[in-house]
Amino acid sequence: MFKMTKRKNLIYFIIAFSFLFAVFIRKDRIENQRKREITSVTAEWERLGKPVLVKKVTREDIRVYSKITVDKAEGDYYQAYVPKVMQEILKPGQLIFLNNKGEESIGEVSQVLDDIDLDTGMFLVRTLLDSKILENQQKAIVYVNTKVIDNVVCLPREIVTFDNGESFVWSVKESRAKKKSVIIGDNDGYGLIVKQGLKQGDLIVFEGYTQLFEGDKLNILK
Repeated sequence: MFKMTKRKNLIYFIIAFSFLFAVFIRKDRIENQRKREITSVTAEWERLGKPVLVKKVTREDIRVYSKITVDKAEGDYYQAYVPKVMQEILKPGQLIFLNNKGEESIGEVSQVLDDIDLDTGMFLVRTLLDSKILENQQKAIVYVNTKVIDNVVCLPREIVTFDNGESFVWSVKESRAKKKSVIIGDNDGYGLIVKQGLKQGDLIVFEGYTQLFEGDKLNILK
């Protein structure tokens, strides 16, 4: 009985030791692998530069869109009630789209009433829309092209960094990263309008900028 118990304890000890040994080996391998990966990434950055995607600064006309909710009236006519601030920027003939990218026009503003609706406290706007595209929905959210900003530099919000009152983007100079201060003007769903700091043809980092420091060597992928 004593010998059997001793043998069982020995077997349990061997199993436990083997398990701990295997865990230790696995942990050691993972740590070594992580070290090799870090060394590998650092070495690649030193040799080739940090990978980034860049674009040239261009000037373009930016369409500004305002969102309204319309209700079906009859046929292809839809109507909406809007506040005064929206009523002032809506005009007959303005094109209406399914989204704020201007991909497909589905109609236009047909009438904007000047008199306030006493029941709602807002202003009635009538629109003529393609009900087939809207699949004859009783209610829909659409976008009206209310303004065009001519010949400006417009950047996505996410690539502009704001720090202690300063705004900047990462530019490329002789294949190196360089902070470029910019002054932002208007901004809305279309992005940020740059008033000063960039000129036509400047190379700006659009992807990969989160890892950059001043003077970093860059590997321009596209």
